[in-house]
Amino acid sequence: MLSNLFTEAFFKRFGLLTIYSIFFLILVGGLVRVSGSGMGCPDWPKCFDQWVPPTDVSELPADYRERFAAPGKPVAEFSVFHTWTEYINRLVGALTGLFIVVCALSSLQFRKTDPLRTALSVLSLVLVGFQGWIGKVVVDTNLAEWMVTIHMLLALVIVALVMYVIYRNRITTERLNTQAIPVFKNLTLLAILFSLVQIGVGTQVREAIDSVLLRGAPGPWEDFADGLIKAHIFISAFVLGLSIQLFYLSKKHFGRVTEIVRINKWALIFTVIQIVSGIANRWMNLNDVAQVVHITVGTIMFGAWFYSFLMINNEMKAAQQR
Repeated sequence: MLSNLFTEAFFKRFGLLTIYSIFFLILVGGLVRVSGSGMGCPDWPKCFDQWVPPTDVSELPADYRERFAAPGKPVAEFSVFHTWTEYINRLVGALTGLFIVVCALSSLQFRKTDPLRTALSVLSLVLVGFQGWIGKVVVDTNLAEWMVTIHMLLALVIVALVMYVIYRNRITTERLNTQAIPVFKNLTLLAILFSLVQIGVGTQVREAIDSVLLRGAPGPWEDFADGLIKAHIFISAFVLGLSIQLFYLSKKHFGRVTEIVRINKWALIFTVIQIVSGIANRWMNLNDVAQVVHITVGTIMFGAWFYSFLMINNEMKAAQQR
């Protein structure tokens, strides 16, 4: 294991596993979110001051609701489902963090030949630690709205960093139309930026709805997040247009069998799924399955475009060196 740790093949394989684990962590985080389990463990890093959380309220002190209360907000009645859902989320997060530690250690093999790769691998590890601290703040502030959004967007930054250090020198096996590369690269970058905005606004929509539901405000929840919802819909439509255009351009200029065409096809599929799941959220009154699909597919869509951007950027560099 240790001898394989410092080979490029191991670094790429383990890096790919790390990317998968981050997306799985986002999926589990979505389950925590839609099930209302975010405060299933009211403290951090322990859960009810235990490394292994309780399975029954009898294992907790009689005053647990006051003892573990966030400022001004008492802890809800104990639920084994909510507690263990949040605890599993933390375990998956810890495992993902361990994977990134291994990647950072493996990246030391490039410290002389490719120091940027090593530096960014270490930076991703630092950001994971920062992400863990944000997770603590989220718990301490009883799911403060703005911290939840930062928590989500930072996860995407970590995904992008890990992708970059793995694939930053990878190019496709086929020559591409060099004249089409700059336009395609710029449109892909635009799709990445707007997908981030879309995810950020979508998170704000969900937080606004949560706030309304917690206050028990009268009237449909849509009325209290109408502006954010309209912005989210508008951005989603724009992202869909970009996705269709990128898929069309990839087929037109880069052939039908290249990796870039395939990744843009999947990006378009993910975009459509995200929009359909968003519509289901609206008309099925925040259906749990639709919410999880919406969150997870949105992050995978971002990852697909970022991967496409890396490929096309590498192709541009290779073309300039030919």
